[in-house]
Amino acid sequence: MMLTFRAKKMIDRIEREGRGDLLDPETLAFINSLDGEPANDYNWQSVTHGEPVALIGATEKHEATYVNVVDCD
Repeated sequence: MMLTFRAKKMIDRIEREGRGDLLDPETLAFINSLDGEPANDYNWQSVTHGEPVALIGATEKHEATYVNVVDCD
């Protein structure tokens, strides 16, 4: 199923989990660059390994990236 990645959801979750120190300016810029990107939850990691991830495909701006499905709509 196709989902939409939401940067705010990821940032809020990371802060809620007490890992806000991981959010340096470079990491925040990368997360924000993915905002609104389509993510497919039918991918190798989720199907083969049962991991709750969705894959954002590669673009000119970034490589293919796995994101947590809870950070998507």
